[in-house]
Amino acid sequence: MSILYPVSGGFYTLAVRFLDPSFALAMRWNYVFQSAIVLSLEITVAGTTVQYWGKDIMLIAGWITIFWILISKLFWVSKLKILMAPF
Repeated sequence: MSILYPVSGGFYTLAVRFLDPSFALAMRWNYVFQSAIVLSLEITVAGTTVQYWGKDIMLIAGWITIFWILISKLFWVSKLKILMAPF
């Protein structure tokens, strides 16, 4: 469908075109919830992995906080870069 009917936007744009706008809205929210759950899972796994090598250094909550701050900063820097790109 993407090749036959090219549209600008995400995969949910095709759902608006071929199914229903309410279905596309549900797809968007499911994608947001899935990303939030997977992000927290990945941060926890990264903290557990790093804690394996340095149990004496810090608790897992500290590693999770460090990774969360790092990912948040990277997200905002990339968002600012995209917003400032036309200038």
